[in-house]
Amino acid sequence: MHSLVHCEFAQKAWEEIGISLPLPTAPNFKGWFNAMLQNQQQNLALIAMTCWAIWNNRNEIVWQARSFTVSKALWIACNLLEQWRKENVVPPLATSETETANNSKWSPPAAGKFKLNVDAAVFTNQRKCGLGFIIRDDQGSFVAARATQVHGIIDPALAEALGVREALSWLKSNFPQVHEIEMDAITVYNALHRDEPDFSYFGLIIEDCLSLARNIPNIRFLWTRRTANKAAHILAQTARTLQNHVVWSYYPPLFLYDVLSTDSMND
Repeated sequence: MHSLVHCEFAQKAWEEIGISLPLPTAPNFKGWFNAMLQNQQQNLALIAMTCWAIWNNRNEIVWQARSFTVSKALWIACNLLEQWRKENVVPPLATSETETANNSKWSPPAAGKFKLNVDAAVFTNQRKCGLGFIIRDDQGSFVAARATQVHGIIDPALAEALGVREALSWLKSNFPQVHEIEMDAITVYNALHRDEPDFSYFGLIIEDCLSLARNIPNIRFLWTRRTANKAAHILAQTARTLQNHVVWSYYPPLFLYDVLSTDSMND
């Protein structure tokens, strides 16, 4: 009870994620946790993640003789939660309009439209991330692709958000006719559709995305499963070995031929 609720580190962690704690009248952790579940139904994953972050930091102190900052501990837990969500959860904000959320393969945009898929890959040992972008038309035909890297970013959620921001900048300057941006990052997708302000670094990047989006007529954000975002994922992974960003126009790189062929096949 003390380690997860009352100690200074735990108190700071709960304060940082913005969840109000029940009054400390519960006799034990089980009672406290049940009170949290009753009062915070919409934040169950966040509560579990925070408990794990606090306990993981305790284990680091006991077994490794080191301690994370509260922000670092929460980041580690957020990253794990993000990766789990990408594999297992359909975003609650998805609607019937977001048809790709129910598909396991890439689907083309509406007739006469263009779609950009974006993904990010984190290379922790190299202290950088790769960003991949690909634009296709309503027939699934290749229009353009880009791969680039950003040094100093190893947080998956930040990398995915930066990917969307970079995609919007690229579209604004070169492809204003693209009206759909599709991603497999649930945290970023939901943040782009949330009304509440977020003053974290992640939130500021999301605000940049929304500001850029306002300058592209009729742009909309879509979510899809990772299995339907393979082309962008391959491009993001390819960025690991690049010295600078690379753009392909009209003709795709050879390493994308197989996935583009598979994506263009009708079920």
